Amino acid sequence: MFYAAQVGARRGRHEGTIIDLGGGRWRVMVSTPTGRRSKVVKGSKRDAATALAALREVTGPADGGRTMGTLLDEWLKASEGRVAPSTLKRYRHVVDSAVRPALGRLRLAAVDARTLDAFVASVGAERGSTAARSAYDIVGIALRQGVRWGWLTSDALDRRTPPAAIRRDISPPAVDTVARLIEACGADADFALYVGLAAVTGARRGELCGLRWGDVVGRELTIARSIATLDGGELFVKAPKSGRRRRITLAPAWAEALERHREVVRARARACGVRWNDDLYVFSMSGDHVAPMRPDYASHRFNAVMRTAGVAGVRLHDLRHFSVTQLLSAGVDVRTIAERHGHERPDVTLRVYASFVRARDTEAADILGAMVKPQ
Repeated sequence: MFYAAQVGARRGRHEGTIIDLGGGRWRVMVSTPTGRRSKVVKGSKRDAATALAALREVTGPADGGRTMGTLLDEWLKASEGRVAPSTLKRYRHVVDSAVRPALGRLRLAAVDARTLDAFVASVGAERGSTAARSAYDIVGIALRQGVRWGWLTSDALDRRTPPAAIRRDISPPAVDTVARLIEACGADADFALYVGLAAVTGARRGELCGLRWGDVVGRELTIARSIATLDGGELFVKAPKSGRRRRITLAPAWAEALERHREVVRARARACGVRWNDDLYVFSMSGDHVAPMRPDYASHRFNAVMRTAGVAGVRLHDLRHFSVTQLLSAGVDVRTIAERHGHERPDVTLRVYASFVRARDTEAADILGAMVKPQ
C-alpha cells in the first residue's frame, strides 16, 4: 500500500517538504511562484535533507529579487486604462502616502502575513479604521496581481488578518422630508425629477447624470454608465460601480413624468438645432442635452434645495439609503433590493443595512406571534 507522511518539524515558507515514501525512498519538494519542483531520493533522511537543500539552491529566491516597491510600480502601471481614473488616483494616493514608505523596500519574500498585519494596524492607529481598510484592500489587490505574474505565492495574502469591519451609521431621510425636498426645487422641474428619481430608484448621482434617452423604455430604466470628474474638472464616462448594467422598473407615475420630460428635451434640442437621438442625456446643463449634468453640480444644487426646504444633515447619497430602507421596511426581498441598487451580492445589502434588516425581523416575529399563541 502506498503511504506518504511528512517527516520532521514544520518548515517555513519556501523551505520545502520531505515526504517518506517508505523503503528508503523520500520525495523532496519546493514550492515556487510558478509551480512546485520535486524529486525522489534514495537513502537516509539525511540524504533527503541534503537533496532538499540542493533543490532550494537551484530554485533560487521565490521573489526573483524583487521588492514590494517594484510590484507596486508595475501594478499601478498595469492598472492604467483598466480602472477608472478616479480609482487609479486613489490607488496612487494610498500607495505613496502609506504603503510605499512602510513596505516599499522589503523583498517580496519578506512580506509575510505578520508584516502585513503590523502594517495595517499601524495605519489604523495613525489614520483611523477607514484608512486601514483602504490600505488592506489595495495591498491585497497588488499582491493578487503579483501572484498572477508568478512573482510570489499567495501565502501572505491568504493568511493576513483583515481589519475590523467599519460600521457606518445610516440615517435616511423620512418620506415627508423627501417630499419637501422635491417641492423645494420649485420651478426647476428638471432637478425636481432628478431628486425624485434618486429617491425612487436609489441610483447613484453619477448614474443618474449618465442616463441617456436610449436607457428609458416604458417603465424601465437601464443603468448602463456613470459620469465622474477628473482632477482638472473634465468629465468622463465609466461603468457603474458594480461593473455591470442593471434594470430598474418605475412606478407608472414616474414613467409618465419621464415621458413629459422627454417632450420638453425634444423641443429644447430642436430649438438648438440638434437632431433628436437616443444618445442625448436625460439630465443636462445645456439646452441641447448633448452633454450630461455634472455630478458636482448635482450635489451643489441639492445643497441649495436643502437650504430652501429648511432641511439639514441630508446628503444626495442619502436618497439611495432612503430607497433601500423603505423597500426593506415594506418587506421586499433582499435579492431584489440588491439587484435594483447595484450591490454586488445580497450579503452586501445585509451587511450595510443590518440594523434595518433586524428591525424587519422583529416585525416578522411579532406578526407570527400574533398568529400562533403558546399554550
